[in-house]
Amino acid sequence: MCMEPNDPYRGDIVSTIIFVSGIITILQVTFGIRLPIIQGANFAYVAPAITIITYSFPACDSLDLSTMTADEKREQWQIRMRELQGAIVVSSVFQVLLGLSGAVGVLMRFVTPLTVVPTVTTLGLSLFSVATAQASSHWGISGLTVVLLVFISQYLKNVQVPYPFYSRGRGFHVNRAPIFTYFPLLLVICITWGVCGILTKLNLLPEESKARTDVTSDLLRDSSWFRIPYPGQWGVPSLSVGGVMGMTAAVFASVVESIGDYQACARVSERLTPPAHAVNRAVACEGLGCVLAGLYGTASGTASYTGNIILIGITRVPSRRVIQVSGLVMLLTGMCGKLCAVFASIPLPVLGGCLMFMFSLVTGIGLAPLQLICLSGWRKTPALCRPGTR
Repeated sequence: MCMEPNDPYRGDIVSTIIFVSGIITILQVTFGIRLPIIQGANFAYVAPAITIITYSFPACDSLDLSTMTADEKREQWQIRMRELQGAIVVSSVFQVLLGLSGAVGVLMRFVTPLTVVPTVTTLGLSLFSVATAQASSHWGISGLTVVLLVFISQYLKNVQVPYPFYSRGRGFHVNRAPIFTYFPLLLVICITWGVCGILTKLNLLPEESKARTDVTSDLLRDSSWFRIPYPGQWGVPSLSVGGVMGMTAAVFASVVESIGDYQACARVSERLTPPAHAVNRAVACEGLGCVLAGLYGTASGTASYTGNIILIGITRVPSRRVIQVSGLVMLLTGMCGKLCAVFASIPLPVLGGCLMFMFSLVTGIGLAPLQLICLSGWRKTPALCRPGTR
């Protein structure tokens, strides 16, 4: 996007993503699929977005941002954002029509685990180049991030951490909870971010290192305390045929993934499989969320979060009310500019390590439905493997 590391608009984009995710989460849980599932930015839109920016605009490395005025710098990333906005809005209208027409209900007969597995798995594998590009800014920090994520999420998941708790019947007492299971990503980010801060303070990192925490100090200082995202805040969206076609492919991949998520969420929540009319309604609602994401300017569409389904299985709390409150929390968080600027100032190698772990998780989740497929026949194995070949 050609944004400098300390550009305060980074925090504004993060606040927009969180704000819109809160809106569509509340709409989806209340009027859409009516299952406890969170909506947010989807990885399926990353590859088309990178392709659109790469082939429609000059490379950021060819631009000398240091000689530009503040308005010229802002225009460089906003013109790219507007191109993505237009592509997302138009392609998302197709998704809305797909849901309203009832076509998704018909397609559900063909969206089987044999379809979901190669779609989601290929998506996870294709994004590793994005993660490694960010992780390569400092392999030591990104490697530490991955190792800690694996250690905490796999080996400390059953550790019960004591904490003070108050109840009317027992008063103050010590309670225990698997904190490492609930917040592995947050804990690891705090630890590795702290390591980056210590290394920066001791001046053990080169001045140009992406792992330094003082690179984004201006971002935190210049960000506003309170802001409300609004449609068209980056300008009027622009359109191109190539951009719309690329985002349309992401829309269809997102729909296939979401249908699998709806079925998995119903299974984990111990509810009946969503009927065709509920899935149609959910896809239309998801498409509406993508339209809002395009109008607000998030640079990505929205879809269901598979990780949310995993947490439901762990916590055993399949409550729509909890997800509605979570959506409200996202709305309030999206209006807190300083807090969103903190998220935007995460060191790049820490973010790269987290993405490597997350994309591995996406790939693993994509392979999970294999347990529902009988692979003894000769017809299914080639159909399963062919989409992943190059």
